Formats: sequence, structure tokens, C-alpha cells
Amino acid sequence: MENIDEAIRLHQSGRIAEARGIYERILASDPARADAMQLLGVIAQQEGRHDEAVRLIGEAVRLSPADASYRSNLAIALRSLGRREEAIRELREAVRLAPAYAAASKNLATLLGETGDPAAAEQAVAAACAADPKDVQALRRLGVMRAQAGRLAEAVAPLETAVRLDPADAATLNNLGIVLKDLGRLAEAEEVLRRAVAAAPGSPDAANSLGLVLMGLGRLAEAERVMRAALAISGDHVDLLNNIAVLFKQLGRQPEGEPLLRRALAKSPDDAGALVNLGDLLVSTGRPEEALPLLEKAVRFAPRSPEALNNLALALKALDRDEEATPHLEAALALSPGYLPSIHNLGNNLVATGRAAEGIAKFLEVLERDPQNFPAIYSLATVTDHRLGDEAIGKIHALLAREDLAAEPRQLLHMAAAAALDRAGDHDQGIVHAVQSGRLKRAIDRRAGLGFFREAHARLVEAIRETFSRDAFSRETVAGMATSGLDTERLDTVQPLFVVGMPRSGTTLVEQI
Repeated sequence: MENIDEAIRLHQSGRIAEARGIYERILASDPARADAMQLLGVIAQQEGRHDEAVRLIGEAVRLSPADASYRSNLAIALRSLGRREEAIRELREAVRLAPAYAAASKNLATLLGETGDPAAAEQAVAAACAADPKDVQALRRLGVMRAQAGRLAEAVAPLETAVRLDPADAATLNNLGIVLKDLGRLAEAEEVLRRAVAAAPGSPDAANSLGLVLMGLGRLAEAERVMRAALAISGDHVDLLNNIAVLFKQLGRQPEGEPLLRRALAKSPDDAGALVNLGDLLVSTGRPEEALPLLEKAVRFAPRSPEALNNLALALKALDRDEEATPHLEAALALSPGYLPSIHNLGNNLVATGRAAEGIAKFLEVLERDPQNFPAIYSLATVTDHRLGDEAIGKIHALLAREDLAAEPRQLLHMAAAAALDRAGDHDQGIVHAVQSGRLKRAIDRRAGLGFFREAHARLVEAIRETFSRDAFSRETVAGMATSGLDTERLDTVQPLFVVGMPRSGTTLVEQI
């Protein structure tokens, strides 16, 4: 007589052909043996014969309808065929039959998550944890689900329980460290993530998370060492490549991130994070026309990403397409009303499109939420006619007195002080701050490898020549202006006036006049 226990042992040890033979001989002598039928279906599933798996395991369920494990395995086969609703029904019945069968609850959670019901999926995982309170995988999954739902504080308990049960599980330690980081508990996150790195020295995920925490703590050089060491082991790990590029931006070495981001996209062409960051880099280095298709692609793949929408708007603005940029900023804020970069950039766009009062209101909104938001202070002082009072100027001076202030925000604040003091009539002090701002800007640009973009400037000069051609100043052209509503009778001359100087000298002169 064939021994099914021996067949299961062979099956579990990978000796599939021998196990199959025993199962088939058992069924030849007893066609109603549900256990052999089900296990033969499991082999079919493992070998990718999903239709056969559904037939065999389905017959086992008919023969033994109260066996929850059969229904759970049938659901797995149905899922492989895309028959998710049927799979969910089988798993719900399995959970009803055997509430303590944690595997069914975990499989149900997977299916519910795939069909867009995260709340029900979380309930299923919670049931799996209740069925087996020592199931580290289920506890970790419950913590991750709660974190993904934005309930970070609730995510800590199941993850800490999982860590107590298995202190060396690097995946759980990494997930707990990420949650602590997102809660702002950076010192605790660092300790947990160092344990994760020690548990899995070659794990790029743990090193990546630790690097992000060190960046949050302002220890940028240490973050670079940790992340570079992990990258040397792991090769083209997309998250590491992406985050090292972000780190280079914070270090003022943004151009060094370009080859890393291109490597990330070669590995994963549709990675929205890499697309967004490379687009940001290209805009910052004077190549918005290259950035635009990347950022448009990022928005297609991540339409609910405020950062992708925001950076697409910045590329459009850099191409002087301010009115096209505004809807993207508004969409970002519809998704995340408190996303300060988009509030600030929307303010800049409103000012650029002639809605200065609305723009000023946006800058003031940013500063109400974050009084030390340097870009908003800069924009309020420099791109609008809003007068900063003595108190506001005093706050700028207090910020400039901070020894830990990085070069980039210091440059913005010096320029803001220059504009505010000039508007207040203190021109001498305004010049002092303008000089400081200029020196810092040149140093920042040199450090970042930025400078004069010859090709871009040549395109600008050519565009000016084409626009302001001899024909543009002909009497016929000026006479034709009347059809557009321009009061040509007030023109003193039809001869062009050229203002020679730095870029924007002419517009500045016109504004002053």
C-alpha cells in the first residue's frame, strides 16, 4: 500500500516526480482520496498548469468541503488564472471554517489588497495575527499596512512585537525603522536600522533606510558612506541610486547625481521617483526641455504624486509656460493641501501671470505654516512689491546669524534682506547683503559644476534676433498694432530703443520708469 506521508516528504524535499507517482497510484486505487487529489493539484500549480490545478483541487474541495487548507490552495490556483472574485469567496469560506488557520487569512489579505480593498485586507491580516500571535510575517505585514494607510503610530506595536519574537529579522527591523523615521523619532530609528544592517550586512534596503535617517539627522557625509558601501555590494539598487542622488543635491553636488539616476532608470524605466529626481536635476542645471518628457512620464505613472506634479510645473515654468504650470500645482494641492513646495510655487506662478496679490497670499500661507521657509521668504521679498517691516527684516537677520545655516538658504536670505532693505530705503545695507548673496551664489554654482550654458544662451540670442527683427520695427508693423487695441497715437517714435546691460536690465529699467 502506498504511503502518502512518504509522498509528502518527497514533495517537500523537491522530489516532485517521485511524489507525483505515489499520489497517482493512491488515486488509481481509491479515486475518492481527497488528500492525494489536492496534493496532485498543488504539483500542477507549482508547475504552472493552473487550469489543471483548479480542476484537481476543486475536486478535492467537492470531496472534502470542510477542509480550509484545500479551499485556500484552490484560491491560489484561481488567482493565477485571474479569477480573483472566486478566489476571495473560497478564502472567506476557509476563514469561516477555520478561524485559526492563519494562512487562509493572509492569502485573503493579498487578494483583497489586489482588488482595491485595503481596509478589508488589513482586517484579514489582523485575523491572521489573532489566529497565530507569534506569526512574525503577519505581524510585520499588519504594521506595514497600517503605515501605508497613514496610521504610523498604530503601526509601531505589531512591528515591535515582531521584533521581540525575532530580534534578528532584518526585514522587520527595517520596516520598524522606516515607521520610526516617518514619525520623526530619528534617534530610535537609527538604533533599529543599525541592528537591521548588522542582521543583514549585504541588505541594500536596510542601508538605504539608515542613510535616509542619517540625512534627516543632518549627518550627510556619514549617510553618503553608508549608502555608497551598500551600493558597492548591491549594484544597481534603484532606491539607493535615487536617494544618493537626492543626497548629492543636499550636499550641493547635484550634477553628480545624474549618472546615478540614469542608471536607476536603465534598471527600472518607469520608476516615478527616479523620473522626478532626474527631471528636477535637469531643470536645476538649465535643461528644462530635457526634463519635460521625463516629468510628464512620471505624472502618467504616478498621477497622485504631489512631487511629480510640482516638478512638472517647475519644468513648464522654466520654459516660460506659466499658465500651463498652474493646473499641475493646483492638482498637487488638491491631493495634498499642505504640500508647501506647491503652495510656494503656485505663489510664484500667480505673480508671474499678473495675479500678484494672490501670489503674496500664498507666500504668507507658507510662512504661517513654516516661519523659516527660506524660499518663501525670498520670493515674498524679491518677486513682489510686498514691504517687509522691521520685525520681518529682524527675523531674517536672526536667521542669518545662525552658524549652522547652509550656504543655499543663506544665499536666499541675503538676497531677501537686500531687496527688503532697498525697498525700505536702506540702500547701503541692501548692497552689503546683495554682495554677500552674489558671492555665495557663485560659490554654490561652482561647487555644483554649474555656470554659463553656451548652447542655451545661443538659443536665447537667436530667439531675440528672430523676434526683434527689422520687420518688427517697421512703420507698417507699428501701424498694424492699432488693430490689437494698442494706442499708437501715444508712441513718440517708431524707432527701437535698445537697453544694453545684464539680462533683464531692460525690464528692470522699464519697471523703474
